[in-house]
Amino acid sequence: MNINELDFENVGSWPIVAKAVFITIVGALIIGGFYYFIFDDQLKKLESVQLQEVEIKRQFETKAALASNLDAYRRQMVEIEALLAELVKKLPSKSEVSQLLDRINFIGSDNGMQFQRFKPMSEVEREFSIEVPYSIKVTGNYDQIGQFSADIAKLPRVIILDDVVIKKLENDMLDVELKAKTYTYKESKQ
Repeated sequence: MNINELDFENVGSWPIVAKAVFITIVGALIIGGFYYFIFDDQLKKLESVQLQEVEIKRQFETKAALASNLDAYRRQMVEIEALLAELVKKLPSKSEVSQLLDRINFIGSDNGMQFQRFKPMSEVEREFSIEVPYSIKVTGNYDQIGQFSADIAKLPRVIILDDVVIKKLENDMLDVELKAKTYTYKESKQ
């Protein structure tokens, strides 16, 4: 029997081989459609969920490790807070800044240096502090400038000498321009 002779309205009269081929093709189409429309999406979702599972397990392990060290972290936080409090004590308060600047002026004069400029600059607000810079220009010899720097370093408050430019004058004198910076602690607003 030829394929053109098969009557699609009366499939039951087809030969067994033709019925088997027809049933196989229809079955394959049904299975393919079922896989494409149902299983494929489900498999993609399964892959996605498996990746999420791996990520969640990794996060859990990280958090479990942190939780197991929680007491150590708390002790460390207490130590850090004490250290921070100690460091904040080294920063001058707003009211101490003018006294500190007077102290810098006194140290320079006491070392025999001549101040040509001692000018405040704009304050710079940082994340945890406020930078208070001053532009300074002094004249003195090498030893006087060295002693001035050493005396500034001995002060109990933090002062940074920055942007130092030294020019040689006659008679072994030096002209020094620098920026003296100190910081005040900015209280956190909660």
